[in-house]
Amino acid sequence: MKKFLSALLVLVLLVTMIIPSSVFSVSAAGDSFSSASAISLNSYYSDNISDKEDVNYYKFTLFSQGSIYLNFKHENLFDSEEYWVATIYDSQTNEVAKYSFSGTDSNANTYKIGLDKGTYYIEITGGSWYAGLGYSGCFSTVTYTFSAKYSASSYWEKENSNNDMKTATSMYLNNEYNGSVCDKEDIDYYKFTLTSPGSIQLNFKHENLFDSEEYWVATIYDSQTNDIVTYSLMGSDVNVNTHKIGLDKGTYYIEITGGRWYAGLGYSGCFSTVTYTFSAKYSASSYWEKENSNNDMKTAPNITLSDTYTGSICDESDIDYYKFTLSKKMKIRLNFNLTLQDSDKEYYVVTIFDSKTNKLFTQGVCGNKKTTEMDVELPSGSYFIEVTGGRWYAGLGYSGCFITEDYSFAIKCGHTYSNVNNYKCDICGYTVTTPTLRRTNGVWYYYNNGVIDRSNTLVKYGSKWYHVNNGKWVKDTTLVKYGNAWYYVKNGVKNTANTLVKYGSKWYHVNRGVWVKDTTLVKYGNAWYYVKNGVKNTANTLVKYGSKWYHVKGGKWIKDTVFVKYNGKYYYVKNGIVSYVTGRVKVSGKWYKVVRGIRK
Repeated sequence: MKKFLSALLVLVLLVTMIIPSSVFSVSAAGDSFSSASAISLNSYYSDNISDKEDVNYYKFTLFSQGSIYLNFKHENLFDSEEYWVATIYDSQTNEVAKYSFSGTDSNANTYKIGLDKGTYYIEITGGSWYAGLGYSGCFSTVTYTFSAKYSASSYWEKENSNNDMKTATSMYLNNEYNGSVCDKEDIDYYKFTLTSPGSIQLNFKHENLFDSEEYWVATIYDSQTNDIVTYSLMGSDVNVNTHKIGLDKGTYYIEITGGRWYAGLGYSGCFSTVTYTFSAKYSASSYWEKENSNNDMKTAPNITLSDTYTGSICDESDIDYYKFTLSKKMKIRLNFNLTLQDSDKEYYVVTIFDSKTNKLFTQGVCGNKKTTEMDVELPSGSYFIEVTGGRWYAGLGYSGCFITEDYSFAIKCGHTYSNVNNYKCDICGYTVTTPTLRRTNGVWYYYNNGVIDRSNTLVKYGSKWYHVNNGKWVKDTTLVKYGNAWYYVKNGVKNTANTLVKYGSKWYHVNRGVWVKDTTLVKYGNAWYYVKNGVKNTANTLVKYGSKWYHVKGGKWIKDTVFVKYNGKYYYVKNGIVSYVTGRVKVSGKWYKVVRGIRK
């Protein structure tokens, strides 16, 4: 009896886990749309299918836009065949979504769909009849329990009304929207408007499907339904930022479908009903190419010299055109920037055409160089810049490379400076105002604020400092005052040595290239010299260097053995260094008594 009660208790617990406590039984579910039983959202209802022909209809109303999914429960039939089919219809009885439930799925949550406000129907039948497969659908009379789970949201696609561009879901830029692809034929459309030109990038998220195949395809169209760009989105890429494209102001559409059918490869594209989340990231800019309107010279946008423009190559056939005008003959420099790659292959080709489409200049851009400089001299007139992916190399067995990351470029004056008296461009008048050196006819001239400066000073050029005097660089060895310090210059370049340097009639001590007013010994050549207050001194005296005292004579350390008078006392020097011995010492043939190095 105890075993029976325990088993009964377990059975009751299992039933309460499967069937929620607040379940409404439908005594007589409608058998048509017109007689459908009204249900409340997020509540549970129980019913059953009496035979293969039995159909149960339910009706619910959304008072605002949001998402719906069904939670469907039943006892385990231990059979994986389809036993129930639930179909959602709109108020016009158009099918919106269809769900299949197997006998072993005792507690199933369907994928979510977005619905607009309005009245909808749920149709529940036995398993579908599969024509040509030799069997009819299964069904069971066991009780099923279901609930229509609803969450209000203005950021879900409207599954019943966004299957073409005319009914596309309007979206706000930089906001996230949710949707789902119900089957291989399902297409979701969204619409956005740009009030000014700029760049667009899609961020696309979904749960990990652990499959690198293409599961979604996102395509952007213009208002004339011209395809602008297509993005492939994989099952394992859970958070993707697509490459950016530039768009002009106007209305655009985003189409989201399942993976594409690849003709000749023997399989159809993959798709998944899991919820996707995406946003259209927008940044206003007048300096992005307009992907939908710069694919030929006729529609090439006019660009301004010195401004930087950005674009992207979407595929192997994409071509971007730009137009510029020169009012006079000049040398231009085109600086082309890309996202660095791990390859030295050609990723872009830049070509300049004249107004008659004659090719004037072509240069490839390699992936391992961030900036490529191109110098061209052109007469006055109008010109076109063409940017493409890498070239196809016939006979080499591969097509040209390309990358979809942003590129940027700017056209600047190449600057010609012919007047030695100033640093002003002959063409555009640009003046170099920072202190610098410029070589003309083999001579390096010093310019400050665009004109020759005749100061005696130091000027930085590149990573080094140079001595300039009377407007020119001089290759001398001297001291130069700069700011509040004196610096050592060797062969015209600031030097950081610890040495002596002659300036005028005196020798000065420099340490790390700067004159220091110290009293010490300094090695110069093969000798050590006495420096007092930073200047070489010719005295006969003792000088402390480190922890020892040394004898200098005529300003030079000598290795003698002698007594040297210093501050009124005679110190015993042995081999040029004061010795602090106590006792008798012999100096110049005579013996003397010394105490701690001092003669008594």
